[in-house]
Amino acid sequence: MRNIKIKNTNIKPRQWQIDCHNKALKWFVEIKTHKQFIINAAPASGKTVAACLIAKNLFECGKIDRIIIIAPQAGVTHQWAKEIKNMLGLHMEKVNSSDDLKMSSLTDHICATWQALNNIQDAVQAICNKQKVLVICDEHHHAALEASWGASADSAFQKAKYCLILTGTPIRTDGKQCTWLSLGKNNQFIFPKEGMYELNYGKAVDLGYCVPATFHRFEGLFTVDLGNGSKVPVSSKIKPKLSKSLKKDPVVQNSIDFFKLTKLKKYEKDGSTPSKNSYLGLMIEFGINKLIQKKNELPEAGGLIIAPDILTAEYMAKLVELISGKKAIIVHSNMKNSQKKINTFRRNVSIDWLVSVAMVSEGVDIPRLRSVIYIPNALTELAFRQALGRVVRKCGNEDYSSASFIMPPLSVFENYAKRIEIEMGISKGVNSKILKKVCPKCSHKNDFSNKNCNSCNYKFAMSNQVNFKTCQICSTLNPITSKVCQNCGQSFQTSINVSLKEALRDGAIIRGNQYLENDVLIGELHGSELKKIFSQNPVISKMLSLLPEEGYADFFKECGRINKKINPKIMRR
Repeated sequence: MRNIKIKNTNIKPRQWQIDCHNKALKWFVEIKTHKQFIINAAPASGKTVAACLIAKNLFECGKIDRIIIIAPQAGVTHQWAKEIKNMLGLHMEKVNSSDDLKMSSLTDHICATWQALNNIQDAVQAICNKQKVLVICDEHHHAALEASWGASADSAFQKAKYCLILTGTPIRTDGKQCTWLSLGKNNQFIFPKEGMYELNYGKAVDLGYCVPATFHRFEGLFTVDLGNGSKVPVSSKIKPKLSKSLKKDPVVQNSIDFFKLTKLKKYEKDGSTPSKNSYLGLMIEFGINKLIQKKNELPEAGGLIIAPDILTAEYMAKLVELISGKKAIIVHSNMKNSQKKINTFRRNVSIDWLVSVAMVSEGVDIPRLRSVIYIPNALTELAFRQALGRVVRKCGNEDYSSASFIMPPLSVFENYAKRIEIEMGISKGVNSKILKKVCPKCSHKNDFSNKNCNSCNYKFAMSNQVNFKTCQICSTLNPITSKVCQNCGQSFQTSINVSLKEALRDGAIIRGNQYLENDVLIGELHGSELKKIFSQNPVISKMLSLLPEEGYADFFKECGRINKKINPKIMRR
């Protein structure tokens, strides 16, 4: 087994990648129980680099003479080819359809999509029969035993010498087992521990490989007019009360589905301009404000909207432009140049938002993404974790930013979020550099409370951290989260909007705990002041760095008891 040496590249392996490399080589070369080795690591933690390290060592030691990679989509094959070229100096033939298979592919290293594998399994099988092949299966959950892709993998790679299985989300949406692998209780692999390396998202955050995320529940309260004066209130918390006859009416049942209402496209009187006062409009406005906050931590930060279909994606892109004044890029499978558009967004940091329909769900590497608005088609944990993986990649060792995950408050999403957050432990090695606001013009690091850069006087963009709504009775402005008017007491719950009454944010899930909306607002409004107060205290500064600002309310309360120097005005608010 050779020591790791990477020539002509700036890549410095993370410690987990080195440990994974050593464990895999021992399994393949010394133990030799199975030809498969599993890398079960969180999205964005660096599975590609770990696999390249293993492939490099096997190749240089003469254990293999051919590499075949199977990836989930065409964009990911390009990323793999780039990494293999960078780290191993090898050219890979990309095969994304049967038309891409050329005569040169029979002698080159190959990177194909799982879908293309169906058309080339005979050629791949012939290669594996004649040569010492390392197969790298990326996002292995695609290879269900009963599915055609799983059958293709099983037959094509039967004679391969080694197989690296990469996954960050091993749970299939249909519960089926994957080729070569079995899952037991709690979705744990039934496989020897010596042949597996595991790194969950919580551990990846603790070790500084991924950025932490906060899950924001964005509540909506709808009134559905059923005709004849019958209006039904619908939210994630309200179970509609219907007469016996209406309960049996499938049309009525379909019209009061909360998740379907969140995807409602509402227009202004002209019938073509999307309404900013709709659930999607208010959700996007909140997402834009959160992204402005993230840009204080990471100036090039961008946002991702995961839409359920093409029409909704186009509607949401128009809302982004109406609210922010900037155009968003849309990508979906019906576009011929979708990969080019993704690359444009990856490189052009002046573009803030990417709107996607099933195109940026897994494997796509855009490190600057920091906020996601999640209105998906699939309600699965696999899709949820893959979406999270798009916004938690670090932009270098000096990246101390965090991510925002904005979602409708469906119980299924909340359960996924809680399971992910509970994985988090107490982080080590985080320092007070996180307490600085980075200037996008000169890169000077300022106190978070600064409105202008101390070095070049650049004016930082400010988000509308508290949005307001007007009482229809007395015209008083109220915070968007108010249930009643703070002046006249009029209930906003009984306003007479035709379909959408209001859309409210309803707290957040942080480190597995549910925070009330008022507590979240305290953290957002005064978090930077708290950071500045304790910037010279390394112990408390480190404690603050482990938690997003949205979760500072409890810390404020505790500090009120232990430190009298805190501004009393902050505590009262």
